[in-house]
Amino acid sequence: MQNQNYDKYEVHFNVPSINKLTNEEYVIPESILNYDKVKIFRTEDLGPPTKLIPTVERITDPEAIIIVCDDDLVYHPEMINEHIKHQSERDCVFGYASLGTYESKFDDVRDHYVVSVPFEMSGKVLEHYKTVSYKRKYFKEDFFDFVKEYYSWADDLLISAYMQKQGIPRLVMPYDGEEKIETLEQWESTGGVTTFPVLRHTDHDSYEGCSIFRERNIDDNSDTLYEFIEKAT
Repeated sequence: MQNQNYDKYEVHFNVPSINKLTNEEYVIPESILNYDKVKIFRTEDLGPPTKLIPTVERITDPEAIIIVCDDDLVYHPEMINEHIKHQSERDCVFGYASLGTYESKFDDVRDHYVVSVPFEMSGKVLEHYKTVSYKRKYFKEDFFDFVKEYYSWADDLLISAYMQKQGIPRLVMPYDGEEKIETLEQWESTGGVTTFPVLRHTDHDSYEGCSIFRERNIDDNSDTLYEFIEKAT
């Protein structure tokens, strides 16, 4: 994230003091302070949505672009440029992976796992691991009330449901810098996580983030949130 081909950006880490589920302390290594793009904010532990909700609280510029990503992946240096390009053209949410689409294109598994697409597709639940970009103005005054009422540790689901409630389109985008994956056979062999903007995984523990909630069988409120997602705008 420090090495993006774009100058005017900041990397915001929202870091609680203690993990509420495991009671583990979050220890911030001093070495991370050597990176000039990095800003650390100590926040309340909201589970996986901690990556976004405190940032929305802090930022006031309605045109500010907020790009959400995961901390266990390495991203392409053109990632920010691509999101800025898309956000400059339309007021939509843009990403590179979704669970489901509103317009089936393939009549196979690619209409559920909408990733590594050869053309633009609508998305139901945009997945932050592949990066998703928003403008601050997409989050209206009711956002924090929505989070409190319909909270889910599944941040992809929670935020997509809110965007659907607001009538903001969510789009999964292709990337012109990669060879297009046109067939199911190509998709099964080369599609998935490590297509743009993801380059590779980092080393990390498996029992962290959403995995903790899944293994403890904590309800993600999906039934209620999918009622929003399935409604036509």
